[in-house]
Amino acid sequence: MPTTKRRIMVTETGALAHAMDVGRATTGLDGGQLIATMVVEHAREIEGSRHERMAALDELSQFAGYYPDGYLDEVRDGWPE
Repeated sequence: MPTTKRRIMVTETGALAHAMDVGRATTGLDGGQLIATMVVEHAREIEGSRHERMAALDELSQFAGYYPDGYLDEVRDGWPE
């Protein structure tokens, strides 16, 4: 993971201002330290969610080929209009 420090400028408006207020209240941090913490935590959540989705897809893949091609069309053909 890169450890290069970069300077960025962020304007605290709208949704970001609200997020900062929530972050300040829950962490006691402020400014750049708060933004950095929030970004890192959100990235972890996104990554965790991605891993969960991939695990679910992997689990579901065991059913691939369980039903023959055209099965759903045949079932739908039997449904009343």
